[in-house]
Amino acid sequence: MNSPELALSEQEKLWEAEYVALPGPPGADRDGNAIEGSQRAFLNILEDFAAEKARMEGAQRAVLNILEDSVAEKTQLEALQGAMVNILDDFSEEKSRLEETQRAVLNILDDFEAEKNKVDLANLQLEKEIEERKRVETEIQGVNTQLFAANKELEAFSYSVSHDLRAPLRTIDGFSHALLEDCADRLDDEGKAHLNRIRSATQRMGLLIDDLLNLSRLSRAELHTQSLDISALASTIACDLQKAQPERQIELRIEEGLKATADPGLLRVVLENLLSNAWKFTSKRQSAHIEFGMAVGNGTPAFFIRDDGAGFDPAYADRLFGVFQRLHAMTEFAGTGVGLATVQRIVQRHGGRIWAESAVDRGATFYFTLGETATLRGALNEVVVARDGVQALDYLFGQGPHAGRDTTETPQVVLLDLKLPKLDGLEVLRRLRADPRTRLLPVVILTSSNEDRDRINGYGLGANSYVRKPVDFDAFVTATAQLGLYWLVLNEPPPRRV
Repeated sequence: MNSPELALSEQEKLWEAEYVALPGPPGADRDGNAIEGSQRAFLNILEDFAAEKARMEGAQRAVLNILEDSVAEKTQLEALQGAMVNILDDFSEEKSRLEETQRAVLNILDDFEAEKNKVDLANLQLEKEIEERKRVETEIQGVNTQLFAANKELEAFSYSVSHDLRAPLRTIDGFSHALLEDCADRLDDEGKAHLNRIRSATQRMGLLIDDLLNLSRLSRAELHTQSLDISALASTIACDLQKAQPERQIELRIEEGLKATADPGLLRVVLENLLSNAWKFTSKRQSAHIEFGMAVGNGTPAFFIRDDGAGFDPAYADRLFGVFQRLHAMTEFAGTGVGLATVQRIVQRHGGRIWAESAVDRGATFYFTLGETATLRGALNEVVVARDGVQALDYLFGQGPHAGRDTTETPQVVLLDLKLPKLDGLEVLRRLRADPRTRLLPVVILTSSNEDRDRINGYGLGANSYVRKPVDFDAFVTATAQLGLYWLVLNEPPPRRV
């Protein structure tokens, strides 16, 4: 579409051509000149108008360019403002994060200061404990010196008792015996009875001296502990008792497989005394029962010796283990009253304790322990520690380094950690349950994991129990002992082969 300015220019040119082409009237030259002048003036005006128009168009284009540049600048300015807003938003977020970081650092510093105070306090307590320990060690050294001197005096006293006191007793017994043999015809029955009582008293005094010396010696003897088959030892002593009195009708029940860590000689003294007492206090029964085994007494797994003999009044149970303490008359049952005191001394030296339960004419049961490590059925068997899951399976299945092992001898319980190297605990459990040889093997998961997923997977794969492993060592030892009490004493294991 043509612009108005262009149409006007073309119309002017048309008028100019028509005007030049029209013939003028006669005598009109003057007027024609005037018209031509006016026409030229008009044309000049038109030319000036066209120039102004061109200048106006240039100015208009310049203004349009300026406006276009202004729009671009405005767009750029808006973009710049948006960028600035984004930068300010990012700065605000960074400022918030920095403030959080500062607060965290301050909390860490506060915790560090608190921990430092705890460490300083612990160091102070440790220094006090070290000083106290040094003081106690000094006292112990002094006590040990006194104890060494006392032992020397006791040894000298024992030697004196053994030799100096025995000589008069032997003299009394010897002369009494000589009187009975040489002067029997000059003594009446009463005189002979008096001499026999003298001899009996001297012999009993000799036995008392022997028992006291034995108690003193056993109390000072050095312990040499080792793993023992206590069931076999009890069977040997019982056989000796039966050989000494084959006419006795006694049913003996001795539980097999009981083991203990103890001094062999001292443990034999314990069993000899307890089994001999059971043998003695059932002597007035035509048919008696004596049993040796392991049970839980006073909440503690312990060995026991039980009989159905004379028993005793439980009100006097605290007197049982005192020297020369007797609950029965010499006319009922012979003895010196030192045997149970000797047994208690030996048991205490092994870190254990002894107690009894009874009722008159209903028999008695004597319980004893030999320290925490010796009171679990089978607990002293070999303990196999596997460092990773592969080692565990190699041992249980008799393969690899354990090729040829008798796999019918399965553990009574497996304590399984989930976080095992090479092969994790859940995979070990999966393979145990998949094999007929170990399908029923008791497995206790003992781990630090408290994840619900691990518990679900453990029980799902056939674990018999899931126990959190305590971080504290003492608590760990206690938890392990409780597990041993249940699985090795109270629990009845499955048959070796099903």
